[in-house]
Formats: sequence, structure tokens, C-alpha cells
Amino acid sequence: MLIIIKGKIKSENEVFGTEDIVFAKEIIENKNTEFLVLEECLCYEIKRDVFLEVLEKNKKFKKLKV
Repeated sequence: MLIIIKGKIKSENEVFGTEDIVFAKEIIENKNTEFLVLEECLCYEIKRDVFLEVLEKNKKFKKLKV
């Protein structure tokens, strides 16, 4: 999962930018995703195992729609 701090990326037909959270659904569904960096990008990456652990331990977080 990525949290974009600055920049833009494109995945299939969607463009994501600052403050977007991307690929959470793909992690849950265990799908690989490719993306193209459209401009200089700074983002936080949350590893799959960490994301899934937080998802399981936090009921409020788990209820969020992705």
C-alpha cells in the first residue's frame, strides 16, 4: 500500500496524487499491481504483512471501505 506525499502515479486508467492511498484493495485481494510514475514522487510504503496485521487488529480500520 502506498500513501502519496507528493507527485503522481498512474495505475491502469486511474491517476493518483498527493494524499491518495493506493493499492489497499489489491493487497487484501492478493493481486499484483503495476504503476507508472508520472512525475517525481515521494510516498510511504506500508508492507503487505504490516498492513494486514493492522487490518486484523483494528476493528475501526477494518470497517473502512477501500
